[in-house]
Amino acid sequence: MRIALLSDSMAYLAAFRTNKEYEGKGYFSKLYRFVESDLNGKSTKSGKYQLV
Repeated sequence: MRIALLSDSMAYLAAFRTNKEYEGKGYFSKLYRFVESDLNGKSTKSGKYQLV
């Protein structure tokens, strides 16, 4: 997963990949929720990050 901070309030998430042996086991969902929660927990000038 690639995370790029585009500004002080916008983050771009890309390059989602899962190895075949891990597909369908919920690892990506957990990782994505963690990243989203972590970004939203960071303080920015305008509040929460907007994910694009």
